[in-house]
Parts: sequence; C-alpha cells; structure tokens
Amino acid sequence: MKDSVLTLAEGGQLKLPLAIRRKLGLAKGSKLIITLEDNEIRLRKTIENEVPRFSEESTFFRLIGSEEGPEDLSAKHDEYLAEDK
Repeated sequence: MKDSVLTLAEGGQLKLPLAIRRKLGLAKGSKLIITLEDNEIRLRKTIENEVPRFSEESTFFRLIGSEEGPEDLSAKHDEYLAEDK
C-alpha cells in the first residue's frame, strides 16, 4: 500500500484513508493505540478488550505506589539498585 499524506483538521483530527480503514476493518468507534517513537507516530488497531500497557487502566499502572519504599525512590533509583550489588 502506498503512503498517504493526511491533513490535520480542527481539534487535531485525522481522517484515515478508506483503503486502510477497509483493510483493517475499522469503523466509527474503532479503537487505535497511538505510540510516539522519536519522530514517528504509529497507530495500531486494538485487539478486542486490549488495554494499552502503560495506560491508567493497565495492571502495571495500578501497581505504582502500591508498596512502601523510600520517598525519594524515583529520584535515586540507580543508587538504590547499586547498593544491591
């Protein structure tokens, strides 16, 4: 499939080309996962009931802050890891 040039509409909306929507089986209400890597935006069709890994709904996110530890852990995590060696 050849590349397409898209233009952002009001509110940052994009219209995906019909050929891509048909190929992926996308319709109104379909959910896509968007990822930013370096200078690339990637869209991926979700699998039914899939939750993005690092979204607020993911199990991983719910674990953050659920255990006790030093208050400065996020700032000094490398130092704490080095102490275990």
